Amino acid sequence: MAAGRAGLAASIVMDCPFYDSNGWNGDQNLIQRWQAVAYNVRFEEILDYTDMLAGQLAGLVQNAELDNPPQLGPTELHALIWGAAKMLWQIGEYRRAVASAADAVEWYGRQQTSRHDIEGVSVWQEAFSDRPPEPGRPRLRWPGDPTHKSVNSMNRGLLGFGVGVQQTIRNQATHGQEQEYAPQEALERLGALSLLARWIDECNLDEASPVVPVPTNGQPAAAV
Repeated sequence: MAAGRAGLAASIVMDCPFYDSNGWNGDQNLIQRWQAVAYNVRFEEILDYTDMLAGQLAGLVQNAELDNPPQLGPTELHALIWGAAKMLWQIGEYRRAVASAADAVEWYGRQQTSRHDIEGVSVWQEAFSDRPPEPGRPRLRWPGDPTHKSVNSMNRGLLGFGVGVQQTIRNQATHGQEQEYAPQEALERLGALSLLARWIDECNLDEASPVVPVPTNGQPAAAV
């Protein structure tokens, strides 16, 4: 595709009345060449040609920009993830940077649900469980009508995604048999961790209703 555009650019140049086989200048400078053309070509034709040339070149520029992928770096990640990985990333410890970020998002899951009594896969199994919340065991729910197909799908997907991230990214970076990660490999893993952190931010906390004890001696008891 790039070769095709290069050929098109060359044809645009060679069609220009200022160009000959000797190049742009030949034995004349550009102003002299313009003057020579102006004597033999109507001014309107020159304007039409320059408009056409500008349009074709603009098209080439636009296509070249579309060919270039967006440049995304680690600093665009969720602040929690990059904050945990930054120092290790900057000294080339990419695998440890991933492990640190994975530990951070696991801590974040516990923090959001106040579940400091569990760790590892259990954090996500509890946080994204489809079971109703219980006292001391709140859930993270995707916002919206829970009976809606897309919301239900997201809630089920979060459970699988959270567990999957823990098993395939955190556990492998921490005590797996893989060698040091290349920067791109590490960045892709950080991207998954960042996505999990952003989804946690978007979830609502679903907590169990407080239990109201049965009144005794005609006096209402305080809620637990």
